[in-house]
Formats: sequence, C-alpha cells, structure tokens
Amino acid sequence: DHYTYDANGNPVLVTNDSTNTTREMYWDEDNRLMVLSDNGKTSRYTYNAAGERIMKSYGTMEGVYINGAPQGITFHETDNFTLYPASILSVNKNRFTKHYFLGDK
Repeated sequence: DHYTYDANGNPVLVTNDSTNTTREMYWDEDNRLMVLSDNGKTSRYTYNAAGERIMKSYGTMEGVYINGAPQGITFHETDNFTLYPASILSVNKNRFTKHYFLGDK
C-alpha cells in the first residue's frame, strides 16, 4: 500500500497497486473524518458539538444514521426530496440539517 498524508498527519490517500484500489479521506479542522471514498463509494460523517459522530451516510443510496441507529434511506438519483427521519433532523438532496433546541425554544 502507498499512503499520502495531510499536514496534520491524517491519511488522505491509500492506493494498493496489486488490487488496483484507492481510498480517499477528507478531514475537518479538528482532524475528524468527514468523507471516506473507497473506489468511488462514498461515506459521509457528521459530528455534534462534543465531537461525537452522530450521522453516517453512504453511497448513492444514502443510509442515514443518528447516534449509530438507522433512521432512513434516501436516493440521490432523485432531485427533489426531503426526509425527516427524526424531529431533530431533516435531509434535503445532498444536505443534512440537524436542529438543536435550547430549553423551550
């Protein structure tokens, strides 16, 4: 395997010549994995303010997870959709919105 790293030491590219495979990784400013692409199959990760991973989506058919629990599936081939798998989350096209509530507001 061949590894390429970013300035913070995070792996950003792994290539395997014998299997002709690649893995690309994108990290945020806190060194949290945001996107993982294995040979074009993409997973995306979202974190809460405490740095805990709260959502994972993957592929062109997106599986949506909150705190590790499956919440629903979306299809990115469809242009217009909004998914509300929980009262605090909405999904619209390629965008996820997590809603935070403070007290009674």
